[in-house]
Amino acid sequence: MKLKLNKKEIEVVDIEMGGVDVGDWGDFSDAFIAEASEQLADGSFRDLTEDECFQLAEENPYKVNELAMEWALP
Repeated sequence: MKLKLNKKEIEVVDIEMGGVDVGDWGDFSDAFIAEASEQLADGSFRDLTEDECFQLAEENPYKVNELAMEWALP
């Protein structure tokens, strides 16, 4: 999925969410991106750092909420 990181659009794959609490349905205020990888132009992958995952969530808050909802569903 295409997301912005440092104001540049990148292809993000293998996103793992953390802090998803179904008791906080709709808001998911504690949800965060725990791990993710970037697919590079040559087809290879690199793991995002913890800081990059944080920045990814900061720049894409609606997507983080959407991903948290997907994780919360059985």
